[in-house]
Amino acid sequence: MLCINGAKAQAPTITSFSPMTAGPADTITITGTNFMNVQEVRCGSVLTSHTVVSPTTIKTVIGASMVSGTVSVKTVDGTATVPGYVWNGYPVITSVVPNSGRPGDTILITGKYLAPGGFGPIAPTVSFGGVAAADVIALSYSAVKVVVGNGASGSISLASCCFGSTTYPGFTFIGHAPIINSFAPAKTGTGATVVIKGKYLTSTTSVKFGETNAASFTIISDTVINAVVGAGANGDITVTNLTGTVTSPGFIYVSHPLISSFTPATAAKGDIVTIKGVYFTNVASVKFGGVAASSFTVVADSIITAKVAAGASGAIAITAPGGIDSLGGFTYSNPPVIISFSPVKIGTGGMVTIKGKNFSYGVTSVKFGGVAANSFTVVSDSIITAIVGVGASGDITV
Repeated sequence: MLCINGAKAQAPTITSFSPMTAGPADTITITGTNFMNVQEVRCGSVLTSHTVVSPTTIKTVIGASMVSGTVSVKTVDGTATVPGYVWNGYPVITSVVPNSGRPGDTILITGKYLAPGGFGPIAPTVSFGGVAAADVIALSYSAVKVVVGNGASGSISLASCCFGSTTYPGFTFIGHAPIINSFAPAKTGTGATVVIKGKYLTSTTSVKFGETNAASFTIISDTVINAVVGAGANGDITVTNLTGTVTSPGFIYVSHPLISSFTPATAAKGDIVTIKGVYFTNVASVKFGGVAASSFTVVADSIITAKVAAGASGAIAITAPGGIDSLGGFTYSNPPVIISFSPVKIGTGGMVTIKGKNFSYGVTSVKFGGVAANSFTVVSDSIITAIVGVGASGDITV
């Protein structure tokens, strides 16, 4: 044992240390005796930085060692060692401020052992409701600044670089307000579908045309909604989601066309049918039993004349920007077909029997060589009897 100025040098002793469990950047206070000329301090056999406060007190700072075991103090006069040190550097979140946010908002997370590192704090990985944060900045071992990305509500998860992970419940992801980039058509009416394109549409709760709710809407994706116009009005299209509301101007509501009547109710190919009603000005199509008219003319806002094509029986339907309307009861009559007639030679007052098909509906005239018969009778769909007038040789026409 050394003697200094006649006194015997004393080896250090450790009487206690606190806390007995610690992690990265924590300070342990070691109490004992003879803490002079301290050469090193170890916790869990790992060298730590230290400050000799007095001959009886040392403060030492724990690193990122993950080693439990003894605490030792070495001086020029010897080494003191005591057991019982436990390393615990697993992350713990104690607060999240604020505990809700939108994309781009900054959240401060504080706790213990959030960003340990051998030469300073290292940013952990953080997610909101399972969705990664946009950015994470380690302010210290115990505090990180996190930028919310396209997250979700739920738990905040934090994983340190080396020492495990932890969660913190109750984060509320507010999300984006909707964005409308376009909609089409811009001019339409009740029952028509308008395709709205934009962003952040998934959580949409309502769609309005003017100040009137859409009859219904379908969220196709986060960027597309199909909305059915109700009894709308001119003005903005408005989309609302869980975060906010957006409007887009320029929607023009067109009144729904309405058919009140049509004549004749039975017609053949090439016949003209007159359709009456209201809001016909912008009609784009006319159909007979689902078959498009060969042509049509909008005579007025209340009248359309349409030429029957090779149609079918059923409803007459018209389509306009304001919507679609139909009225049932139309009967399509196939053109008459003459197969034979007899006698082939006869004079005024004689009866000719004409055989064929499609005679049941709408036969309006029978002619001999261009001259109308005195009279005719539709006996059945396949037989007509006609009395010759002041006829002429030539074709028989039905």
